[in-house]
Amino acid sequence: MLRNHLKIAWRNLLHQRQYTAINITGLATGMCCCIFITLYVRDETSYDQYHSAADRIFRITRVETNSDGQSDHHARTVKAVAYTLRRQLPEVEAAATILQSRQLVLQRGDNQFYESRVYEADHNLFEVFDFPFVKGSKSTALRSQLSIVITESMAKKYFGTEDPMGKPIRVENTEMFVDGVVKDVPSNSHFHFDFLIPLRTFETEHDTHWLGMRGYHTYVRLYENANPATFESNLRTHAKENDPKSTDQYFIQKLTDIHLTSKLKGELGENGDEATIKVLGSIAFIVILVACINYVNLATARSIKRAKEVGVRKTSGARRDDLIAQFLTESVVTSTLSFVFAVILLVIFLPSFNQLTGKEFEILVSDLLVALGASFVIGFISGLYPSLYLSSLNPVKAIPSSRRGLRKSLVVLQFVISIGLLIGTITIVRQMNYIINKSPGFDKDLVIVITNAGRIKGREAIEQRIEQLAGVETVGASTTMPGQPGWTSNIRADFAQSDRMINFSQIDYEYLDAMGINIVDGRNFSRDFPTDTINNIIINETAVRELNLTNPVGQRMIWHEGGPDTVLYGTVVGVVNDFHYASFHEPIQPFAFLIRNSFFVEHDFTSRLFVKTSGVSHSEIIPQLEAIWKKLVPGRPFTYLFMDDSFREWHAPEQKFKKVFTLLTGLSLFIAAIGLFALVAFVSEQRRKEIGIRKVMGASVSNIVVMINKEFMLLIAIAVIVATPLAWYFAGKWLQNFAYHANLEWWIFALAGSITLVIAGISTAYQSFRASIANPVDSIRTE
Repeated sequence: MLRNHLKIAWRNLLHQRQYTAINITGLATGMCCCIFITLYVRDETSYDQYHSAADRIFRITRVETNSDGQSDHHARTVKAVAYTLRRQLPEVEAAATILQSRQLVLQRGDNQFYESRVYEADHNLFEVFDFPFVKGSKSTALRSQLSIVITESMAKKYFGTEDPMGKPIRVENTEMFVDGVVKDVPSNSHFHFDFLIPLRTFETEHDTHWLGMRGYHTYVRLYENANPATFESNLRTHAKENDPKSTDQYFIQKLTDIHLTSKLKGELGENGDEATIKVLGSIAFIVILVACINYVNLATARSIKRAKEVGVRKTSGARRDDLIAQFLTESVVTSTLSFVFAVILLVIFLPSFNQLTGKEFEILVSDLLVALGASFVIGFISGLYPSLYLSSLNPVKAIPSSRRGLRKSLVVLQFVISIGLLIGTITIVRQMNYIINKSPGFDKDLVIVITNAGRIKGREAIEQRIEQLAGVETVGASTTMPGQPGWTSNIRADFAQSDRMINFSQIDYEYLDAMGINIVDGRNFSRDFPTDTINNIIINETAVRELNLTNPVGQRMIWHEGGPDTVLYGTVVGVVNDFHYASFHEPIQPFAFLIRNSFFVEHDFTSRLFVKTSGVSHSEIIPQLEAIWKKLVPGRPFTYLFMDDSFREWHAPEQKFKKVFTLLTGLSLFIAAIGLFALVAFVSEQRRKEIGIRKVMGASVSNIVVMINKEFMLLIAIAVIVATPLAWYFAGKWLQNFAYHANLEWWIFALAGSITLVIAGISTAYQSFRASIANPVDSIRTE
């Protein structure tokens, strides 16, 4: 029986080639889209789960609160936290500390590279995480202050086929020796390293006081029977005991939650977004739903053509369950062929999808088997209603009008979805354009940043040589740059009782001019005022407002209070315009600048040079900068970036989301359009005699085209009305993720509706025009 069903199904599919092609195209496109999104979602939700005890590993986080109740949630703690927890809390099986190091120059023989993924770590790191050793072992790695652990790819880069164990690598000015090689960190990890070096010893591990620099990331691995809630409570108790004066609160964060849910200050890398995953998953479902709706629509539309077939089969003794099985077989065969076509599309477009998402997906056999099983389910679900309906047809009676009502409802639903996605796409594109075109408050288009200028001799000479180049206006220096995490502290006016948390950066005298940050009150730092390097600061307009300063210039501020003998004061000498130091997701925060004093000069904390250019292309200036660098800093590679590129990187995830969302919207419209195309073809076929009679009675071609299309245009107009409030709500919710965003304008909805009507009109025009020019004699005399 099954063989017979398959033969009949294949014959019917070949007989209705246009119908078959449209169904297979729609379903295959939807399947391909779903598989791509499934790969992406699976990857995003798999972060850090490769560790054997991933469910028992937690990161220690810290909430810093000032006297006015303002708080910041940090991913970083003091170094001693791990040491203390290992020894004082019974729930802790292992604890480790890592420090994301600055970029360093590494050298092996004549091979010299500038490496950014160098981490400082204690040897307990390998007790917490599973980083498999290729050479060496976790019991001996990082035990010496001159040891270094490298990844497999770095071993090949620096040593080729040579055994790296025990061999030296120069890290800046220190010779270190390889005592371990680990496998490369998987891509689905929330942090990635190429080199691990021991934590520096200026803070000893045996220092149990929770004081000092809060720049370390602390991870703990709990025993299997430990209760995380109890551990977190004990953590806070011990934090208070070890640092009684601190108002910081400590929390734990599950390792596998970090990538999608964590947006803390001081993250080790760019994290994903849980909301984006949910949106993409929902859209993938919607796209396949639109394809299934197409199938149901076309199957019910064809019911009149198959009424005779059903009648003949029933007359011949076919039972209803036989008919249901036959029609379901056709549906499953269609979905299986769609799956084959979807696999072809996957192979063709996988490289483009990898480039779009910045990932390296591979299609596994297991993925294809799951997709094949899903195609059977899709075929069964899509064909269930048409099979039940077709098997119940009485060929003597006309098709019930309720079926036409169902088809109309499904058409409206299809285009509600497509219009909603289109409105979403327009909203996202507008927001990205808003971000690109809105001034961040500094000159992002004219600045080249030399990123590795810290701790080098003769910095002033280098800056002077660069300033002499044609097209260079000035050269400034800073500890940080916009878009990257800076330092925070508390500050308050001398007369105030409460303080505010403020971001700050050390700069030199030329930095503000180089970045195009304008003084709106007071003055810039100047070499004519020696006290600028001791206790003077410059703040932004937001700091003036939040600190309630009526006349800020000259106001003495309390910068830091560590007790009656450690009060630091700073006097405001200038106010700068507000500028975006972080992404547009965040409102502008209070900001302060300190001048680079003798301490900072000695330690070269201002490790970035900002070269402001004008009247010359970057392609001309870069070789000149590199020539100066190689001459004056021969032992260090020249690295740079463009400030406008860095600015765009702030919203790189949103840019990727925009591209994926736009692609899915286009696919949804395409599937809906080809479905409408086929539906108009069948409606035209059903009304062929009516069209012939109308032409005989004098109806023009335009009359016939309007008659066929007006019903569908009305349905799409209804879809616009239904989709508009839904899209307005969800688009508004998405825009709320940005502190600064474009407005939702009425024309966005009008444009989306107009585009949809045009696409629908193009889809129906050919079929309706073809029906209108047919010979009415042929139409009237055909059964």
